[in-house]
Amino acid sequence: MVGERAAAAALAMRADDDVASAEAYRPLTSPGTYVPTVIPAVPTWPQRKPWLMASPSQLRPGPPPALSSEVWARDYNEIKAMGRKDSSSRTPEQTAIARFWETTQPSIYTRS
Repeated sequence: MVGERAAAAALAMRADDDVASAEAYRPLTSPGTYVPTVIPAVPTWPQRKPWLMASPSQLRPGPPPALSSEVWARDYNEIKAMGRKDSSSRTPEQTAIARFWETTQPSIYTRS
């Protein structure tokens, strides 16, 4: 009985999520221009109400650092130092992790 009441309450809270509405994504194109027509996964999820947060924007990151900032220069130099093939800045564990991702990365990262 408690489980049924909890389920009913959860369903009531989600009654106006509008997740069952028709998918409205349409790629923008012009005649003669091919646009891949892969259907996006869960296109209505941005309209869903969060379960525990007040708003999804609570977790959105801020803008990236300016290209002229010290933070950007520091991060850039760290990537150059750590990412070198012959880097002496990396630990052996970091090198092993990099090698793992180099050979097992999902194709979404490489577009191959």
